[in-house]
Amino acid sequence: MPDTPAASSTARPTDRLFFALRPDAQIAGLIMQRLAALRQALGLKGRPLKAEHLHITLHHVGDFPAFPADLVRRLLEAGQALHAPAVPICLDAVLSFGRQNRRNNPLVLLAGEPLEPLRAFHRSLGVHLQAAGGTGLRGKFTPHLTLLYDDALIELQALEPLHWTATEFLLIDSLIGQTRHVVLGRWTLRG
Repeated sequence: MPDTPAASSTARPTDRLFFALRPDAQIAGLIMQRLAALRQALGLKGRPLKAEHLHITLHHVGDFPAFPADLVRRLLEAGQALHAPAVPICLDAVLSFGRQNRRNNPLVLLAGEPLEPLRAFHRSLGVHLQAAGGTGLRGKFTPHLTLLYDDALIELQALEPLHWTATEFLLIDSLIGQTRHVVLGRWTLRG
């Protein structure tokens, strides 16, 4: 495959491609309200992500030293070929994913039950991506939505559940170092 992740190259990556579910503006607003309360209650200093950047990553395709046009074309075809129902999401816990250096830990909302529709959609998208030669099913899928990065490590805490239904999925190009997300593809999930 001509487009390979930057990890195998010495060039600095500029483009991070991933498939994601993104909450609508109303749910994103509710998440930001919850985050403000969590920051105060937990004494967190990290800067919140922008509301328009909130998402659940389904598949991280890779980091690339230049825009991989041929790969993106195949990924867009894979997204177009997938027909799936809307996905119910329940975010009902918060915790920090600890990093080895214990700094800049992601604070995340974890998806809770019902998890099977989300996992089934993840698997189905992975099969389509494998067929397109883009990526496949790799590692463990822990559905989560990152809120901010902070030096504090927050233990798992249950939250009042926040329910939403994902009615679309996206292919996003995160422009590394620019804090910009460019939506390359958007597909409707049927209700």
